[in-house]
Amino acid sequence: MNNFVGTTISVELSGPGIAGSQRVPLPDPARGTLMRPFAVSSGLESAVRGQLSAIVRGAPNLSAVEAAQLPADWRVWSPFAAVILTSDEFAALDAGRRGALRGWVGLGGRLWLSPTEAGEEQVEKFGVGFITTLAEPVSAPAPAATLAATATTAAQLANVALEVERRRAATGRAVPGGGGTMVLPPTLDQSVVDLWVKKIRIYDGTPGLPERDALLLEKSAIGTSVQDPVGAGSMLGMFLVAFAIVIGPVNLFVFAPATKRHRLFLTTPLISITATLVLALMIVLQDGLGGDGMRRALVVLLPGDNEAAVFQEQAARTGFLTSRVFALADDTQLTVLPLEAWDARVGFSFANTELTRADGRAAGDWFRSRGRQAQLLQRLVPTRGRVERIGTAPGGAPIVQSSLATPLRSFVCADDAGALWTVPELPPGKRVTLTRGGSWLGNAATGGSARFAEVLAAAAPKEPARWSARGGATDLAPIATLASVRWTEADVLFTGMLEGAATAAKEATP
Repeated sequence: MNNFVGTTISVELSGPGIAGSQRVPLPDPARGTLMRPFAVSSGLESAVRGQLSAIVRGAPNLSAVEAAQLPADWRVWSPFAAVILTSDEFAALDAGRRGALRGWVGLGGRLWLSPTEAGEEQVEKFGVGFITTLAEPVSAPAPAATLAATATTAAQLANVALEVERRRAATGRAVPGGGGTMVLPPTLDQSVVDLWVKKIRIYDGTPGLPERDALLLEKSAIGTSVQDPVGAGSMLGMFLVAFAIVIGPVNLFVFAPATKRHRLFLTTPLISITATLVLALMIVLQDGLGGDGMRRALVVLLPGDNEAAVFQEQAARTGFLTSRVFALADDTQLTVLPLEAWDARVGFSFANTELTRADGRAAGDWFRSRGRQAQLLQRLVPTRGRVERIGTAPGGAPIVQSSLATPLRSFVCADDAGALWTVPELPPGKRVTLTRGGSWLGNAATGGSARFAEVLAAAAPKEPARWSARGGATDLAPIATLASVRWTEADVLFTGMLEGAATAAKEATP
């Protein structure tokens, strides 16, 4: 999900085709460049790298891929902020690989397609991401536009100017030494800058690969729900003072006075064992068994693909855990989230931490006894659940029907003109005529991170045929993790597109 500053992350690989098990350290490919990690097809790599080399600081953060040879699994694309392929390469993918790539887009990825011939730009919004076919093919810089002998000087000037503009746009204030508007070397094509910096946004975080600060839960409802209670350490402090008194002066002058110092060999270990048992009892009494947590989930139905993109953020404060192992499907992405601002600034601390995923189970330090932890879960779930527009009542009110397994509360949708229609509750399998009005779900506080709010805004824009609602737990969400944590359930948020004929026949008034 993010780069971790000052941290070495290793993964252990085992399975068919791998001899034994292999532990591989993961380098930080973005070190020395501000560009987000991009995947580009091998056929386009030379052209893309040639254009970016005159813009980005350091080497372009590109990974060449052969999409037709990668596994049909959306997770192979999760390390990238965007993917760049030719239109022909995307069209030639088999159904499984194309579906996996589209699923990654639904979870917040951005797919850019380079056409064979120039034409009009086409944008397909899909879930939280989008697929954009560019107006013109991406091609290598013309010889006259290359930096040639002045490459070093021109590239350095361009990088400084672009960085000043990027920081000014991000902070909304002047940058020292920035001066006025961006001035580029005359040998650098402005259209190339506009394409990569303003349109494709090579420096910006995305819903699929956000900035580290956007994941912070410190001041969110989820984060504050697991803060340590005031005075939580007072009992431990009193215990340590009492233990120091007993193991010291009481032991020395009462249990083993000067004439019987040999008793120290017996009293000291007995006091220590007793203190350990008392401390364990205090921990159980103060913190309890298991833990308490809060989680929030968003389900985005992907039209036409019979899938739903599920986003879930959760945080828990745990007491004594008898087991830290829990079942979790292998196709679910599980990521540590920062609870403190310090973690978000310098990177999460993984010192002496083991996070294990194997055979449909998760173990290790995802949850620790007497600790606070937060996670992000993402998954693509097959589903035939949908909301269909099956008619139109006199006056233009949509008639809808849901096949989801939960009643949808505060259901609201937008018609072709952008007007909102609502109903307090939309039960499964029942035709309901909407009434004009309602409040859009995207305006509601999420209770999660800034990234969760960004995902909700991208998934539920107020546009024609889009709907949003609140619901309860289903087989789609929330995603179960450690069973011994007592989760406080917020509403599951649902959004999608109305399916069915948009111009259904009007029904007669009863």
